[in-house]
Amino acid sequence: MKQHSVIIVPGLSDRTLGIKIVVAWWHLFGLQPLVLPVIWKEGKFKDKLDMILGYIEALSNAGHDISLIGISAGGSAVLNAYIERPGSIKRIVSICGYLRNNAGEDQTSFKKHATENPAFGESVSLFEKRENELINQDRKKILTVRARFGDELIPDRAAFLVGATNLQIFSRGHALSIALALTLYFNRIISFLKP
Repeated sequence: MKQHSVIIVPGLSDRTLGIKIVVAWWHLFGLQPLVLPVIWKEGKFKDKLDMILGYIEALSNAGHDISLIGISAGGSAVLNAYIERPGSIKRIVSICGYLRNNAGEDQTSFKKHATENPAFGESVSLFEKRENELINQDRKKILTVRARFGDELIPDRAAFLVGATNLQIFSRGHALSIALALTLYFNRIISFLKP
């Protein structure tokens, strides 16, 4: 049986410890999590994308099945990686991911974070330009998770994809929704990753 590796890209804080703790036992479900901080505050998004693609290539060459999870800012990053290597990726999950700039809505949060973390702005802009490259078959491989009762950082329309599996969890707020997605709702993520 192939090893199923799950590359997890955190958000702008690049915090890994909490994520590593809550996914440590995913191996019991046949999933091997690999938390990959990309250091959002440094460099260009291309460098971060190249890093993610390097891990995908190494795991693919080792014969692993590969899935991607992007948390918050990591959402657009993993979707950009998928567009580059669709044949290598089994499933993609975006947890409270900022997937598009969503012109016309309040962009205060996006502008602030994109100014402080240019690589984040580049990632969102790149995915926004390439989103239409995702065909129906691609979209069926994608799960988005977002708060049902609002997220102070991400407008609702920026966090889901038409044609994907879009899950709204019984939650409000950004950090709380991410925490609940990885703990209380982990079974929904696991079952999606392992069809």
